[in-house]
Amino acid sequence: MIYIVCTACRTALCISGELDETEHLFGTKSPWFPDKYPCPTCREPAQNVDFMDHLAMKTMEVHALTPQEAFAALNGLGLPEEQECGPVAVQKVFDDNKVTKVNAKLMKGTNRSVLDSLEFEDGTRMFFGVSPSGPTIYRIARRHSYTQEVLDEQG
Repeated sequence: MIYIVCTACRTALCISGELDETEHLFGTKSPWFPDKYPCPTCREPAQNVDFMDHLAMKTMEVHALTPQEAFAALNGLGLPEEQECGPVAVQKVFDDNKVTKVNAKLMKGTNRSVLDSLEFEDGTRMFFGVSPSGPTIYRIARRHSYTQEVLDEQG
């Protein structure tokens, strides 16, 4: 098992799978090794650690992933729960919240924009890509509330 830990947002990935594949993608052969893994939650650099104490794990948001899921997450495609982007999930985000920020860039030499993501009043971010079928929503990342998590555990 390989552990990738982000101390900035307290996210941890516990990656287990076929040894050669896991080692090649995330171990010493990885270009991210040892401390340049892009955190799937906050995009700050995360690090490969040999061991995670069970007490430390209780203070972190831990995701048990396959090598394929972890690779997708580290490459910006989101954690598995963020990849449910069907029409019902997309409509629910728009029904429940108001858009508060549009993250777009001007296309060089044009008067057109490339839409990267939308941010909603509850902190949810919806990420856009392009496909032959048109604009594609590939990730819906909801804001994680550590305070709410603690309150839920106590209640």
